[in-house]
Amino acid sequence: MPGVEYDPRKMIGKTLAHYRVTAKLGEGGMGEVYQAQDSKLGRDVALKILPEAFTVDAERLARFEREARVLAALNHPNVAAIYSFETATTPEAGGEFSFLVMELAGGETLAARIARGPIPVDEVLPIAKQVAQALEAAHEKGIIHRDLKPANVVLDEAGKVKVLDFGLAKALDPMAASGERQDPSQSPISMSPTLTAAMTGANVLLGTAAYMSPEQAKGKAVDKRSDIWAFGVLIWEMLHGQRLFAGDSITDTLADVLRTDIDLETVSQRAPAPLIEVLRRCLERDPDRRLHDIADARLVIEDLQSGEWEMPVAATETATRSRGFPLGLAAGAVAGLIVGALLAGLLFRPSQPAADPESWRFEIAIPDAVISRPALSPDGRTIAYVSAGQLWVREFERLESRLVTGGEGANTPFWSPDGRSLGFNAEGALWRVPLEGGTRELIANRSTGSAGAAVWLPDDRIVFNTGNTPVFEVSARGGEPKTLVELQEGEVDFHDLVALPDGRGFLTVVHKLEDQAFDNVTWIDGEDRKELVQIPEEWVLSPLYSETGHILYITEGPTGNGLWAVDFSLEDLEVRGEPFLVERGVRSAGVIGQTLLYAPNSAVFTNEVVWVDRSGKIVGTIGEATQGLYPGTVISPDGRRAAITIYERQGKGLWLMDLETGETDRFVFEEDSIITFSAWTPDGSRIAYAVTTGGDDLRIMVKDADSGADAELVTEGSLLMSFSPDGRYMVFVRPRPGFMNDLWVRDLETGEESIFAQTDSWDILPAFSPVGGFVAHESEEEVFVTRFPEGEPRWQISEGGGTVPQWSADGRRLFFLNGDDLYEVAVEYDGRFRASSPEHLFSFTLAPAEYGWMRGSFSVDGNGERFLMVRVSGIPPGIVVHQNWLHGLDR
Repeated sequence: MPGVEYDPRKMIGKTLAHYRVTAKLGEGGMGEVYQAQDSKLGRDVALKILPEAFTVDAERLARFEREARVLAALNHPNVAAIYSFETATTPEAGGEFSFLVMELAGGETLAARIARGPIPVDEVLPIAKQVAQALEAAHEKGIIHRDLKPANVVLDEAGKVKVLDFGLAKALDPMAASGERQDPSQSPISMSPTLTAAMTGANVLLGTAAYMSPEQAKGKAVDKRSDIWAFGVLIWEMLHGQRLFAGDSITDTLADVLRTDIDLETVSQRAPAPLIEVLRRCLERDPDRRLHDIADARLVIEDLQSGEWEMPVAATETATRSRGFPLGLAAGAVAGLIVGALLAGLLFRPSQPAADPESWRFEIAIPDAVISRPALSPDGRTIAYVSAGQLWVREFERLESRLVTGGEGANTPFWSPDGRSLGFNAEGALWRVPLEGGTRELIANRSTGSAGAAVWLPDDRIVFNTGNTPVFEVSARGGEPKTLVELQEGEVDFHDLVALPDGRGFLTVVHKLEDQAFDNVTWIDGEDRKELVQIPEEWVLSPLYSETGHILYITEGPTGNGLWAVDFSLEDLEVRGEPFLVERGVRSAGVIGQTLLYAPNSAVFTNEVVWVDRSGKIVGTIGEATQGLYPGTVISPDGRRAAITIYERQGKGLWLMDLETGETDRFVFEEDSIITFSAWTPDGSRIAYAVTTGGDDLRIMVKDADSGADAELVTEGSLLMSFSPDGRYMVFVRPRPGFMNDLWVRDLETGEESIFAQTDSWDILPAFSPVGGFVAHESEEEVFVTRFPEGEPRWQISEGGGTVPQWSADGRRLFFLNGDDLYEVAVEYDGRFRASSPEHLFSFTLAPAEYGWMRGSFSVDGNGERFLMVRVSGIPPGIVVHQNWLHGLDR
């Protein structure tokens, strides 16, 4: 499936290896499931086609296959068997597929049976026994189900039970399958294939909410006791014929799992006392007090099946009496007392009420790095976000996100006041689309930009800024934008925007000419201004207003990245007290009342360096996955090493990686500093890098690659720099008042500096051609090539957007990114510069950089047969939802 879209309907009737697909059975986070006929053995099987994320990654696929072999060894009559793991190419169905061949378990799911009503005890016992036997066999082999629920239990007409999807949650976890990590707190364990195919850390909440153990709901690692909890939930639901934890949303359900009293009194009227004691021990919220071995439950159930027992007296008139009851109350009572005594010795200890957590959080896993701020619906029940260039929504009461058709290419989503429509930025314009998806409608031919924002007001106006403009307003039905809030003297533009209630104005960040300031949260309303928050030497981003009476905002700077809050009076527009930290490592956030959601900053991502060929296939991984690895690799001229940037506790360090062994050594680190891009001198002897400690402190340093000598200051500048092929000149980026960036050139022999390229847009990310005389760079969000040193003429290379230009070693090919797409341009220097039209090579999701305008980079190896890139290892952290976010904070 790499790089292609396929229509599941085309699968019917096609053949994968020797399996002819006959019907679609369903789909979930682990992919599509089909019924197929095995032409070699003449039997029907189930094919589970794995998600594309696994098919494009050879290492991850190998890890999965190793784990699948372990699962295939789980040979038990109550476990749906895994027969084999296959890869087959079927062009007519859409490409290459990797899939599991599994036993086709026929019959009704336990979920469907429970939906018809309570199950009599004499039917519950054999079902529970067979499920327990399946769990016991798995646990003996060290396999945990992780997603036991009624939908994963199938009953045939003869009453035989098959438990499905054993251990596949772990198999889909790329690290757990490899056995590389033993510490559960560090292992990215996927706890439910039904919610998502994403793998994530042990602190991440996944799983089918109603069947998760309390430790899963808290995001902790799981062991066999989590299966025992789910087993208890199954028994309760079979006896009741309804859900045990049935909140209106996932958040409500998880809250119930963590704290709601479990009704054992009602169920005790439907089952014998020994079974109720098993149930009580399975549903202990403290895993240390929970039944430790499923075999103990199986023994009690077998005793109940083989002996005579009676129903509780209160239920004798309405409940179906079990077999053996007519032989006499005394015999049943004796049997019950015997089993009860055994339980008292084996299992029973006085239970304690579960803690009542006032604040808790969970994470919604996202298959790709979230590239724009998430937005919470006005009723606080649905999240809109952008991932992989698509607009998605996730209702809390659902287990999977839903693609919003019409939202292709979206960024910075925002909600209509009634929650029935979404607005967003795409293709340089503002659009709206119904929440259910459909044809999008144009609002205005202006975009919000990467640093702008839009707000849909109750009177059906949309107010917005672009990140380098005043505030505009436009009708939500479309029209020509008009200026709502003008810039005043000394103000450059507004970043971000949020409306205060009752028309009380807006919160924004004001960029000022003086000191390039962007260190404030400011209230604006027409000509009125009030600076509410100022954090010198820090970037202040994304202000939010919370109905709890707080302003929240994000900071990025030498002291690190974090989400902060400060008490705020809406009545008198005054901030009170000192700001307090809400969470570190936050990239973007949204808040409605006591519900806070945020996407993590790239500093918390665990990334890895990979080689990618011209088709987009990963052909090698270098070194170990590293938290905070920044997507800005730069290969040395001899191709033996790469300079890489890594977030560290007190800043970013520049490291050198051996591309053969993967070993890394820290090259430079400046405390409380931020290092972004670097560049090798043409002879490979020195490395230049940009460093800042905030504010106007923007320096380009240079240091010997091997001698260990101290770094030297070259000039004041920032972002990416590039050396001419002869090493004499360096082109670099320098900001100018008005929050703009120009390209400058420095003669490294004479020290003279002059402007090389200056426009009304940002001129950034320069790259010297290896043949000399030309510099590729970004301007106006497109890639240009400009003649050096004249600064003109210049030729536009990209079409429809481009960034991060990089040359092949011979200068005959120029590569650049447009979103996740890598393009190639052929270049000729036959008397004059000529470039071909861009050719799309492949799509690849780089690990995220800090912000939309601080894009990650890549490196070209040699003449462009492969590329050095940084990707997120496994699946990136998702969107964190924090309920009752104020509780427990130090404020």
